[in-house]
Amino acid sequence: MTHAMRFLIVEDHPLFQQALSMLLRQSMPGSEVLVASSIEEAIDLLTQDGRITLALLDLHLPNTRDFSGLLKLRKKFPRVPFAVVSSLDDPAIVREAIGFGAMGFIPKSFVKDDFKRIISEILSGEIYVPPGFLDAKPCEKRAKRDQLCRGLQSLTRRQLTVLQKIREGKPNREIADDLGVRETTVKAHVSDILQKLDAFSRTQLVAISKSLEFDQIGSNRA
Repeated sequence: MTHAMRFLIVEDHPLFQQALSMLLRQSMPGSEVLVASSIEEAIDLLTQDGRITLALLDLHLPNTRDFSGLLKLRKKFPRVPFAVVSSLDDPAIVREAIGFGAMGFIPKSFVKDDFKRIISEILSGEIYVPPGFLDAKPCEKRAKRDQLCRGLQSLTRRQLTVLQKIREGKPNREIADDLGVRETTVKAHVSDILQKLDAFSRTQLVAISKSLEFDQIGSNRA
């Protein structure tokens, strides 16, 4: 027996709460929708309900600043997928949201007819960003990928091991215990890895390694 999809809307504007709830129910028939008006309410609901399919989060909420709400929820509920729904769609903000672990960034100006497709993409494991944000000429995409591959291949064996443990979701202290080194040593490795892969977060490191056949590169360096 399969459970109905359960969505959580974290939004403090009543009108947008209602609009988003209605769209979710229309786009995903049979789904259940929960609503929280603050990060604290969201934490309470997520603690009580472990079957949230997707949480849609506004960045501007009471007692939050920038990405603090997203970071707090991601840290406390790492297995729950989150997507940002915001009136802001600056490329730098979109990039940061994805880097901090959001599965998508949905502008509040989205076309209603596209909503079901957007949610379906996110639920299938795809990362959604506004149209045109990731558009690049084929040669530019290849150049970026080649640069990332070179960065990954430049990692030492120990750095590859640290990256693998980051992929497993382990914090620095646990990685240090596994490798029998000091936590400061692990922090230095993580800093080097971020620099070599031109990344700004651990979440982005995971995404990069997944997209660049990390396992194959790692086995070749063993």
